Amino acid sequence: MSNRRPALDQDALDRDALAMRSAGALAYVNAELDTLEAQIHAAPTWKQGRALLAEIAWARQKIAQLDETWGQKLAVAIVGPSGAGKSTLLNALAGRQLSSVGFARPTTRQVVIYAATMADAEPFIEHVGADQVQVQLAPDADGLDYLTLIDTPDTNTIPENQHLLSRLLERADILLAVFPAQNPKMHDNITFLAPFVRQLPSEAVIPALNMVDRAPRAELERDIVPDFQRVITQEWQINPEKVYLLSAKASAPGESFPPDETPLHEVNEFAALRRFLFEALNQAGQVADRRMAQAEHLLDVLRQDICRTLEQSAPQRQRVADDLADLHAQAQRTLAQAMSAQAGRGSGLDAHAALYGMFAQRWWGPVGWLLALWGVILRVGGFFSHLGRPANPLTAIWGAETEKRPAMLPAPQSRPWFNAIERLYAEQWPPIADTLVQAGFDPRVRETAFWEQQTRASEEQVRGQWAAIYEEHLARLAGTLSAWPLQLLFNLPVIGIAVWIGAETVLGFFTGNYLPADYFRSAAIVIAIVWALAFVIVQVIVSIALRHTLRRRITQALAEATAGLMVGPLQGELDALEALAQSCARGA
Repeated sequence: MSNRRPALDQDALDRDALAMRSAGALAYVNAELDTLEAQIHAAPTWKQGRALLAEIAWARQKIAQLDETWGQKLAVAIVGPSGAGKSTLLNALAGRQLSSVGFARPTTRQVVIYAATMADAEPFIEHVGADQVQVQLAPDADGLDYLTLIDTPDTNTIPENQHLLSRLLERADILLAVFPAQNPKMHDNITFLAPFVRQLPSEAVIPALNMVDRAPRAELERDIVPDFQRVITQEWQINPEKVYLLSAKASAPGESFPPDETPLHEVNEFAALRRFLFEALNQAGQVADRRMAQAEHLLDVLRQDICRTLEQSAPQRQRVADDLADLHAQAQRTLAQAMSAQAGRGSGLDAHAALYGMFAQRWWGPVGWLLALWGVILRVGGFFSHLGRPANPLTAIWGAETEKRPAMLPAPQSRPWFNAIERLYAEQWPPIADTLVQAGFDPRVRETAFWEQQTRASEEQVRGQWAAIYEEHLARLAGTLSAWPLQLLFNLPVIGIAVWIGAETVLGFFTGNYLPADYFRSAAIVIAIVWALAFVIVQVIVSIALRHTLRRRITQALAEATAGLMVGPLQGELDALEALAQSCARGA
């Protein structure tokens, strides 16, 4: 008891380590699938992405299936055309003639499962149906600790049997592909197996030529094997390190050669194949490693498909990106010119009223009083100027309850801007749309409604941003023109003259040298002139600032805020596809 406990504990630790490693591998693969799926979803107009999303869904299903079968033994499917000697090879591997002796099920489709226990065969019975499977149990057989062998229907059989074969191969971990040496290049059979080979890592596909003793050795080595390797490399996109050369009949118990079929040579690598299956593969670690390798291979295959799809349309996508950049530059120039003109018109009554409303809360002194009074006059004038016009949500009379909200804002007349942009799109969009379709995008990009919807959305966004940007820069300008040195500069002359006159008056009173009425009239005129002059100079500065500084700042800010509006979503899709291409290239 004490001697076995450590071994049992070590077995448990090994199983736990394998389970943790397997869970980590599957989590990584699923996370990568999530990333690829999100990148494809970022380009909804790209029609080819739909097929790739379906492939991702299929890969998820396969990964989930691998997760479910993680604790099951490796399934080695013996596949090949009729007459390749698959059943003979299974008998040779089993070391006995497999027949209906023992536990058997009725079968009409030649599916034979060679397993250690019934539990090993149950997943396949459930998958394809009990009436399709014959089970041969060998509880004491060497080599079945972690393996199950399956003799499958012929690849060149009737469609019903091919469907059954396809169902079996969905659960295969290893493909032992057997072809007759007399005619190994059976293209229909090789083509049939190609999609199943593609689902597995290259090391999980074991090509073998059977009945090699029927072909002359020189021809076998010089022609048959190289030609077979070339065909499967071309059709299956794998480069197997080894093709097993077998004589299953010479290795199977109870088999003998008729006199006219005497072997031409002794080449037979059956023993090497058996060691590979029952020794190298028949290990607990191999079960986890093979299934992890299959999960990672599915991810690699998916990446390759995405890369290949994107590579085919790369020139068209680059041309579209260049054309969109040019169109966007033209649209931005058109928009900037229109916004500059609008900002200039916005420096009229409404903008002045809004700015002077802000001055009323910032300026002090006599000049501040005039600015506040002038702001009231402008708001009243603005009120009467807007009578009879449609309501403008951006214009609010007496709305300066807070320092951050101007009394009036100029209304953006954005429709003329976008009329010009729509004319630009109507002229230049058709060739761009044709290139997009060539790049795999949905043909609906050719429709006028596709870009019209975007320009309308852009117009709404510009209208929404206009007031916020105008208000922000108007408040910033009001803050700049309300700086205390500037206020002191304009208020000081008026206050200084008033203080001087007051001092003269008080001094004259106490000295008895009373000032005449003409002095006070002249003093009032001087104060009025200086006061008015200071106010006029402030107005001149405000007008210049509104006409030039504010226009420039607003035009620049709005251009930055609307950058990419004209081609934003579509450019975003192109950027997403470029990022996807780079991601797949790095992963591959």
